[in-house]
Amino acid sequence: MLKKTRGIVIHYTKYSETSIIAKIFTEEMGMKTYIINGVRSNKNGSKIALYQPLTLLDMVVYYKQNTSNIQRISEARCHVPFHNIPFDFQKSTIALFIAEVLSKALREEEENHLLFDFLLNALVWFDDTQKDFRAFHLQFLAKMPRFLGFDPQSADVMIAEVNNQRPVSFPSTKSTQIKQVINQLLSSNFEETIAIESATRSYVIDLLLEYYHLHIGGFGTLKSLTVLREMMD
Repeated sequence: MLKKTRGIVIHYTKYSETSIIAKIFTEEMGMKTYIINGVRSNKNGSKIALYQPLTLLDMVVYYKQNTSNIQRISEARCHVPFHNIPFDFQKSTIALFIAEVLSKALREEEENHLLFDFLLNALVWFDDTQKDFRAFHLQFLAKMPRFLGFDPQSADVMIAEVNNQRPVSFPSTKSTQIKQVINQLLSSNFEETIAIESATRSYVIDLLLEYYHLHIGGFGTLKSLTVLREMMD
């Protein structure tokens, strides 16, 4: 049967000479895997741009219930085109980091409308904003767990949970500042500017990622983190 849904491309891998296999987080069915034929061919104009990480799509897909097999897309078009992320080095670096986080964090094969709306609205805001967005990825990391079922509620709760399993060390002189920043990240809107010193930012992202490691099995390391750190310093 055919089913309409919006989707967020998480990543794709090349498959054969002209095809790809894409992981897409859909609004109606959760995470799904699709094979898309011919998108790497220039014969009729390449459509590979539609499947770049974090692209927002309107799709009509072939849907088989209760199966995790690779499925197919009947139609796909851009839902909201990005005007800044692909052309702004800082934004594109943050976007690649977020896409990698999502590739490791999203395992659900069922709908999660609240999570989908959070992701879509956050990405649209990030692309549009002209404000200081250097804390966006930290706000994103702090806020997403509430939609995944492990909302930390406060910095003290997060730090206590992490230290029980995989302690993260930071200077005692930074402890209060780190807690204040995390509480701001948890409670603020994306529109609110959060000024964070470079050294503090490094400790905060390490703590947030350890929190993900604690709650998501096989979360692993992030290849994009090194580039992100260099860009943000």
